Amino acid sequence: MEIKTVYLYGNITNKKIMELIKEINEWLAEVGEKKTINGMMLWIYINSKWWEVNAWLWFCDYINELKHIIQIETYAIWNCHSIAHLIFSAWSHRNAYKSTEFYIHLPYFQNSWWNEKEIEDDIKRLKNYKEKMLNYYVTSYNKSKLKKEEVEKLLEQWYWHNSDEAIKLWFADKLI
Repeated sequence: MEIKTVYLYGNITNKKIMELIKEINEWLAEVGEKKTINGMMLWIYINSKWWEVNAWLWFCDYINELKHIIQIETYAIWNCHSIAHLIFSAWSHRNAYKSTEFYIHLPYFQNSWWNEKEIEDDIKRLKNYKEKMLNYYVTSYNKSKLKKEEVEKLLEQWYWHNSDEAIKLWFADKLI
């Protein structure tokens, strides 16, 4: 069995995501040369309070393509906030440490706009991010028992929860 462990700690930027994807691709090429694709596992450890939303969505789309050939497990350690919550809960095996703190909310920008057009463009981007997030929450391996409207309500509340509640809400599978 081939296992690759990656760590998503701190503030995740586009540059960090590019480096991580390169690392995973190199591992996949190495394992592919050995012809040991069956039984491959990717473990993602997450301890993050903040991400660049577009970086995460890009990473999520990338990993989503891999889920058909390898098993993906996520581990929430200490902080699993904002968009990091989504990457944790989007895969087939979701493990949370008992002391992990979870936090979800709608995407937002902290921009200083120059004109009406920039505001309109950002609103369009926010709506696009929100829709992608909701779709991942409700379609990921069909694990979430929540309906899209229920997840949206939690996002709108800027919802804090602990590991036990993550299990009850179907965002996590197992406490470790």
